[in-house]
Amino acid sequence: MTTSTVSADKALNQAQRPVVQALMAALPKGTVILGGAVTERSAGIWRSDQIQAQVLVRPKTTEEAARSGSAMNIIKASCRMGA
Repeated sequence: MTTSTVSADKALNQAQRPVVQALMAALPKGTVILGGAVTERSAGIWRSDQIQAQVLVRPKTTEEAARSGSAMNIIKASCRMGA
């Protein structure tokens, strides 16, 4: 992570990030998990460390998985266009 990325991360909390907003808009409530609800989870069944991610997406159906992928592609495309 660069210094500017760290500064941007401090300026925007997790729920304000465009990618998180897109995922939350595309998926049912409870599918996008943020903050302590993520970092308090175990990193795996055989591991003692915690998850280091800031956001966790847990789709329950293949349709939800597809919608999360579509939301990510829209954000990626808008970043390429400079939006």
